[in-house]
Amino acid sequence: MVNKKGFELHFHWILVLIAGAVILFFFFSLVQKQRALSSEKLSISLSTDFEAVFSSAVESRGTSQLLTIPKGGVAFSCSDVCDCNFWIGRKATQFKDKIIFAPDFLSAGKAFAWSLDWKLPFRAANFLFLMSPSDKYFLVMDSSDSKSWNLFRRLNSSLPVDVSLNIISLSDIPSIVPLEDVKYRFVFLDIAYGSPFGLSDEFNDKDVSVVYVDSAEKAVTFYQKEKRSLNFIADTSLYSGDSCIFASVFAHDKDMFECGLKKGFARLAVVAEILKARADLIESEMVFKNRPDCVYSAPNVDYLRDIVNNARDLSLSSSFVEDRDKFIALSNAVDGLNVLNENLVQQSCPGIF
Repeated sequence: MVNKKGFELHFHWILVLIAGAVILFFFFSLVQKQRALSSEKLSISLSTDFEAVFSSAVESRGTSQLLTIPKGGVAFSCSDVCDCNFWIGRKATQFKDKIIFAPDFLSAGKAFAWSLDWKLPFRAANFLFLMSPSDKYFLVMDSSDSKSWNLFRRLNSSLPVDVSLNIISLSDIPSIVPLEDVKYRFVFLDIAYGSPFGLSDEFNDKDVSVVYVDSAEKAVTFYQKEKRSLNFIADTSLYSGDSCIFASVFAHDKDMFECGLKKGFARLAVVAEILKARADLIESEMVFKNRPDCVYSAPNVDYLRDIVNNARDLSLSSSFVEDRDKFIALSNAVDGLNVLNENLVQQSCPGIF
């Protein structure tokens, strides 16, 4: 039987234990909050730094460079309504005016950044491509097919020396042995070949995606693999210009690809509008200088106007495939403007661009 004094002693130690637990919980919570706050501050600081790096890389067109990816890596995503962000920790930063094509995740370590200008036919924007050296990119081409070979040659001429893309033929695919923790992308250049694309069963549980480029139709089809199988889900889009083919190579998926192009089309409309105003002024000046042969547009033929209108429509498109007529009209206007500009220069008239 516990006497009153013993009961008070036990009660005292219970209070001490409770108080100690409360104090420990308080300090533990404080440390956790400080750690989370410190991590959040670091994420914000790194995000700001990376935004500056991406801005610098975009402006340095035609160049490639190595980036150092921080511990924890950087994630990239675009929604179907073009909410595009990169993530460092829990901090999301919007792409804003930058046109970025990247995998869904870059692990800590090194990554390549490559900037390439997009011309239709004048430079409208710069694209920034990001890739991990550990990921495997394969360009699949048929050297015996002139269409496939010519497309490969055009693309290969634009590649910087430090951006490594593996060049293979269809017959090489079955012999490829996948490695652990490596992402694979196969890009078929004007080669019609169906799922599972000659891949061995060893790719069942690997991260694999496929892009098929049809240069005649100016179409790219993205194939996303289902988990633990060699079944692929296809989704087709359209493009304008060879730079967009590289965008399909490095973009994680169709959403990121189309979001980048929509932003590019918005820029194209603005640049074309500026060039149109400039061309109108030059034409007036040429009339004043008695050079009526320097004609920049006609009542029924105004290529810059057509570029402005179609590019603006495509920047707001809800489906590139459904707006194929806009792509065709834009392509015709671009080709016409290019010929017109060459003719003006040959006649010793000021060029449009």
